[in-house]
Amino acid sequence: MTKTYTFEIGDKIATITAEAEGVCRYMVRMSLQDKPREKAAAGSALRIGYLTGRARTWVAEFGNTGTPARPATSAKAACRAIADWALTQPPFR
Repeated sequence: MTKTYTFEIGDKIATITAEAEGVCRYMVRMSLQDKPREKAAAGSALRIGYLTGRARTWVAEFGNTGTPARPATSAKAACRAIADWALTQPPFR
């Protein structure tokens, strides 16, 4: 099962895709584009973290970066937390 979300963050449109990678675990990837462009023209999706959980219990994981995992009440909220964090990291900033 794949989950896809689109967020407007600053002057960018972020497309987040969480692909199942086992039971209750998802690999999270993000692609960015400028707002004026069409949403269908998304760029390459880079891996930005993991999403773990189900129902209303989710955890946003930021890889081996030293950033502590963050709980969330939905997969969408966890993906948004990972996207916000990723925008402060190379190559997105």
